[in-house]
Amino acid sequence: MFRNFKYIKNRIYKYVEVYKIFRIFLIISIFSIVNNCRFTSCSHESSEDFQSKFKAQGLIANQSILKIQSQIDSSKVANLRFITVNAISQYHPNSRKYVVFIHGSPGGWSDYLNILNNPEINQDFNLISVDRPGYGGSDRGIAILSLKEQADRIAALIASFRDRKKVILVGHSFGGPVAARLAMDHPNLVDGLVFVAASISPDLEKKEWFNSLAEYKIIQFLLPIDLITSNKEIIELKNELTSMLPLWNKIKVPVAFLHGGEDSLVPIDNVRFGKSMLDHNNDNLIVETDPNWNHFLPWNQHGRIIELIYKLDQKIPD
Repeated sequence: MFRNFKYIKNRIYKYVEVYKIFRIFLIISIFSIVNNCRFTSCSHESSEDFQSKFKAQGLIANQSILKIQSQIDSSKVANLRFITVNAISQYHPNSRKYVVFIHGSPGGWSDYLNILNNPEINQDFNLISVDRPGYGGSDRGIAILSLKEQADRIAALIASFRDRKKVILVGHSFGGPVAARLAMDHPNLVDGLVFVAASISPDLEKKEWFNSLAEYKIIQFLLPIDLITSNKEIIELKNELTSMLPLWNKIKVPVAFLHGGEDSLVPIDNVRFGKSMLDHNNDNLIVETDPNWNHFLPWNQHGRIIELIYKLDQKIPD
């Protein structure tokens, strides 16, 4: 009798857990559908809707696509969508430095909208925000698991715009290791790095139960395409970060860290890892942390990111 009761209780617990998991994915899917623009970087919005994000601040922004030869399949051409503010291009030269923003996983160029439409920083810097490969207008849904390949594509963009000007990279979350890899492989294109809640330590990357669950086709049927892409690249991130370990000594430019103690997605110990890997570059480091900050700093601490860009700029020689 007792054994039967225990068996029934365990079965009930299992069904409850399955129900909870199903409910989580259902809520995420509904949220994504209702807020489709959030996950697709508004790739379907009209030109008027796009410009309205900047007009109120007296700014003009452009959307462009850079065609790049794919390193994974030489027979294909990859797309990289990027946003420039104030009609910045090689045809509008000025003396300002470039700041290139790289979003997390999932995400899109608009994750940095609170910075991109800030009139003050636009007076001092040329701002560019990209859709990382696999998101928005950059071949959405085609996951690029190689950080090197992602970095190379963004490097091609920087090379086309740089015109001998200084370049600062800002990487949030997954965008952090992409920025780091770009600085490692293309040191001539990067003059400063800002890591915002960046996931850069391989030891702190753990495969969660929901990552494994999201690999099943039946579960993917319930998920929006951007979460499927995100899950694929996050599962591979630990291996990618491990392969980067011997390359950290190549980073010799000024580096800034911004991280919060309440970050439940990317532990603040990533800052400790970054400092240890950049010990050779200690005089060029800036570290700002707060025990109350969470992971979503581009939205709730965008003013601090702007301040950090200015601080880092002071360390970059002319």
